[in-house]
Amino acid sequence: MKLDPKVKAKWVKALKSGKYQKTSAGHLKYKGRFCCLGVACEIGLATPVKVVGIPYYVNSDFLPHLIQIDLATMNDGSNYQKGLSLRKIADWIQENL
Repeated sequence: MKLDPKVKAKWVKALKSGKYQKTSAGHLKYKGRFCCLGVACEIGLATPVKVVGIPYYVNSDFLPHLIQIDLATMNDGSNYQKGLSLRKIADWIQENL
């Protein structure tokens, strides 16, 4: 899956800007902080999708669901690894999408 270069550049720039503080709460936006997918929504690239009233994912025409899960795991971490910074996630997006 390859993102449109203009979309990717805008998203990567926002993630690296320092404007957004990261949340690892499992939400797109929580208490003024954002996950990497929440930043995409905030800058108008994606639309939040609510699950039980809470925006967890973004529209699948922006990114396939499986890639969203990978990015959410990079953002939030797992039982086996700590979550990455928004800057490191931006680097991954730049190289892989």
